[in-house]
Amino acid sequence: MNISCYNLSYPGSNVEFHEFVLRALLKYNRSPKILLLAVDDPHELLPNKSLQFRLDRLYPLAKYKYINDEMIGRKEKNFLSKFLVLGRINLSNFNLKQKKYSKFDTIKICGSMPISFQKNAFEFNDDRNHIAYEIKNELPKKRLAFKKIQDMCMLENIELFIVYSPNLKGHNRFFNYRIKELSKQLNLHIKNDTSNISYKDKKYYHDEAHLKTNGAKLFTNDIIIELIGTKKFRDSK
Repeated sequence: MNISCYNLSYPGSNVEFHEFVLRALLKYNRSPKILLLAVDDPHELLPNKSLQFRLDRLYPLAKYKYINDEMIGRKEKNFLSKFLVLGRINLSNFNLKQKKYSKFDTIKICGSMPISFQKNAFEFNDDRNHIAYEIKNELPKKRLAFKKIQDMCMLENIELFIVYSPNLKGHNRFFNYRIKELSKQLNLHIKNDTSNISYKDKKYYHDEAHLKTNGAKLFTNDIIIELIGTKKFRDSK
């Protein structure tokens, strides 16, 4: 598409962290033309211990006012840290051990971190495939963050694509309906090509919910096709 592309993803991060990253991006950089927001089906707005606001990624940047203010707002720091340098220090700042890469840290030049291997003893179980989505379990703070992301995109004239990554269970239709209900009319939604039987093949997955590198390439191609098709449609109007 002849445009620069940046990966701003953080493993294990939630929609609140995504909202913060976008807010920081817009504060100090030019607005992007397009934003791809990957939603975690069906946990995007629900309590989930594996998806967190990545405070650990903010600790090394605590000297910056907007970072410290964010941590104060989340009660990770107290108000005195605005005035006392010592108030911005964390135990992690004293960890002098040499950092080691894990087998998941296969960062490519493009910023992507694809998984190259399959989980040991990976067994597929689709018992949860038909569980209904309970709106009453949503966290208001996550719902608000999702709304703020959309509001920022509309204000900055950013074309927002909401992306549903493929998984062996298939997409939860109740979750899909809910996300569309909370989405602005101009948002576009991208899912994998369900007619492509490759997405039902275990060899493309690390586990039932995460693609390996070969599966990620398949889905990336689906996304590119969708973006090009949308651009052609926009240009023809």
